Amino acid sequence: VSLFLCLMLLSSSCMLYRCRESIVLYFCYLLISYSSCSLLFFFLMIRRPPRSTLDRSSAASDVYKRQAIFPVLHGPNGEDGTVQGMLKLLGIPFVGPALLGSAVGMDKEVMKRLLREAGIKIGDYLVARYGAKPDFDEVKSRLGMPVFIKPANMGSSVGISKVRDEQQYDEAIRLAYNFDTKLVIEANIEGREIE
Repeated sequence: VSLFLCLMLLSSSCMLYRCRESIVLYFCYLLISYSSCSLLFFFLMIRRPPRSTLDRSSAASDVYKRQAIFPVLHGPNGEDGTVQGMLKLLGIPFVGPALLGSAVGMDKEVMKRLLREAGIKIGDYLVARYGAKPDFDEVKSRLGMPVFIKPANMGSSVGISKVRDEQQYDEAIRLAYNFDTKLVIEANIEGREIE
């Protein structure tokens, strides 16, 4: 637990410092995700009663059947289906989406394809993979300006840039590839933002 608290303090101080180096922020983001998952796994192992105590007549069985995990975790290994898959394998009940729903929700490209297939209107977008960089003029003619460039599999706003010109475009592509091998380039949609 003390390790977890130290990691939380470290990540908070890095984020408050507002360091221009996104790698530092990403490192803190991963520390929180990995330490949260590790603590959850450790908790599950020490709290689970031995199988021999889980018969229908025992009080331990009754209490354990009422327990469920609330996987309130963030980012890679937290909200991408990893923890949900582990809980399912261990036979431990949990709330929220299962593995597939979590994985689809985390991957912006897959989610957009499924939404479009279901007939739900979504904004125009392009996908770039494995270091490829779509031509700026092609992106501009197809999506207009500004555009948003995002790592396809990150949470929050990690690695996301709003791009208005070619110089920003090059920097945004480089930044996003620091976090994922697949990028989503989205058209700007004017509208009311609700958080």
